Amino acid sequence: MAGLKIFIVDAEFTTLELANDVLGKRGHELRSARDGQTALNMVTRWAPDLLLLDPRLPVMDGYQFVRLLRSRPSETILPVIFLTTPSEVRERLRGFTLDVDDFMPKPINPMELEIRVLSAMKRRQETERRLRPAPEPGAEDWTVRMSGMRGSLSLIGLPTVLTTLEMDRKTGVLVVALDELRTKARLEVHRGKLVRASLDDRPSPVNAELVYSLIPCVRGKFDFRPKTIDPNDEIQTPIASLILEGARRADENNRPSS
Repeated sequence: MAGLKIFIVDAEFTTLELANDVLGKRGHELRSARDGQTALNMVTRWAPDLLLLDPRLPVMDGYQFVRLLRSRPSETILPVIFLTTPSEVRERLRGFTLDVDDFMPKPINPMELEIRVLSAMKRRQETERRLRPAPEPGAEDWTVRMSGMRGSLSLIGLPTVLTTLEMDRKTGVLVVALDELRTKARLEVHRGKLVRASLDDRPSPVNAELVYSLIPCVRGKFDFRPKTIDPNDEIQTPIASLILEGARRADENNRPSS
């Protein structure tokens, strides 16, 4: 898969040099930055196909960088690969809550780097296919004909699903069934705005508090069902803000107590 625009963000010059050398030989266009704030400004202007990112960056660390990146509708499915040392288990957990696609151990192995880049791009193509599948002529299943949005949270994170509904200004109910719960969450969307959220058989949490708890979940299924929704907005918070706050809370919960 040649001709990708790959952005590398790492404070270590040796990592930047090695990644540029390996990927440049494969015909990819490469740019780099050494801190999070510079990288965020460059992403907006350059629109890369994939990011290689060390979470421990100066000025703005990689976690804040990804939170801000994922809050932008145009960047919700941009593949992000964290560059970490094998012992950084906590970084992996924090990364998963932010919809990071993969983790690449440092120091970089050239052959493994090529494989992980290829795998990340294949997953992006699969995500795009799942979120916007081609219509099936003659199909009778209403979920295929009307929504085309159902799948596993392990493949497509809830932040990506919510942002897609917002971009497409959908109206309906997003049903989320989590593996660890014996109930379902119902998130009501009116013209792309999340107006209320509740659980089928539990009085709480509801609305924003429920959404915050769902954002980091990666084990379960979702199914969007178009239907008429009461437009009264009980949440009154933009989807991007809900995603950022949910990720922040998950990040805090994963930090070891001092």
